[in-house]
Amino acid sequence: MKTVITTVLLLLLFSPLHGQVLMSLIFGDDLNSDKMAFGIHLDQSWNDYSHIDEGKPLRSFNLGLFFTRKFGGHWRGNLAMLAKYKRGTSELAPYSLNDAALDISFAEAQVAREINYLSIPITMQYVLNFGGFMELGPQVSFRTRARDIFKTNYEENTLVYINRIDDEVARWDFGWLAGIGYYLGKEKLTAIGFRYHGGFSDVLKNETGNQTNMQWAIFAQIPIGRGKMKRDSESGGEK
Repeated sequence: MKTVITTVLLLLLFSPLHGQVLMSLIFGDDLNSDKMAFGIHLDQSWNDYSHIDEGKPLRSFNLGLFFTRKFGGHWRGNLAMLAKYKRGTSELAPYSLNDAALDISFAEAQVAREINYLSIPITMQYVLNFGGFMELGPQVSFRTRARDIFKTNYEENTLVYINRIDDEVARWDFGWLAGIGYYLGKEKLTAIGFRYHGGFSDVLKNETGNQTNMQWAIFAQIPIGRGKMKRDSESGGEK
């Protein structure tokens, strides 16, 4: 068991996404109970910035783990750890790359700005008797990579140039989220819903004004290891 835990910790350190998936498969049974749900979070999102007139929303698929803890009455706490989490915007106008040949080649390009984060959203949920819920809470994200992707057509080919802009994007992003959703099934553990993620902090360090992240997302949270939880419930729990 010690070897397995060491392997998981190494995966979380050097490959967060793979480590999260492996951890969910190994520990899913142990982390689900009548008070807690643990499993996979996934969402499809549409991303943009505030105070930027150009561009269109960037679509991204995000993936991670979630923990839900039941409290008294209708309240639940929800925490997610998103290892695959992307924000940005698309269809920006090209800018100078300080290279005459590149500037000529990509003069008619469209630019997609993709910023990768490790992100932790935390919410308190109020769950109604039929399974519907409302949620609100903070979100903190750590930027891992930022790049502008230039794409243009040349004859029958597509030209692509990737410009790293890590130094132009803030390392930390602080924000908030609000959402509504529904818990499926008799146990009310699997959730689907809709969220809005807003930003407090400025994303682009070298741009005039204050650009904050904006994101709309459709999400699902799927528990891992519910079989053990059902067996424990049927047997009356551990003694």
